[in-house]
Amino acid sequence: MKYLIILTALMLSGQTLAQKAQKEDFYAELWCDSQGGVSEVRTSQGTRADCVLPDYAVEVDFDNKWAEGLGQALHYGVEFDRQPAVLLIMKDHDGKDRSKYKQRLESTIKGANLNVKVFYIYSSDSELRP
Repeated sequence: MKYLIILTALMLSGQTLAQKAQKEDFYAELWCDSQGGVSEVRTSQGTRADCVLPDYAVEVDFDNKWAEGLGQALHYGVEFDRQPAVLLIMKDHDGKDRSKYKQRLESTIKGANLNVKVFYIYSSDSELRP
């Protein structure tokens, strides 16, 4: 019985992580398609850019992962010889203000004098809901 409970808990936690990843992938693919880009493009180093556009190599991340998104965007920009870009998915958490993540991303880009384009979408937008 003890093992059944542990196994069930592990399966549920795995499903939760998979659902989160699917949600991010959902937004990335929907946005990339709407921009005429190509999704999940493999680099020479085996990594994958979320979206490659004619002028941008785009990393898509949720707002709280802004720093990770910025680092990956810089990598993809070099790999694809395009301007790095971040598509930040601003999550709707019961009306809580999430703008701190937007401010952190923008101030880091400005403070480090980086040439990075930032796009925003909001998870609460009805046309973007899975």
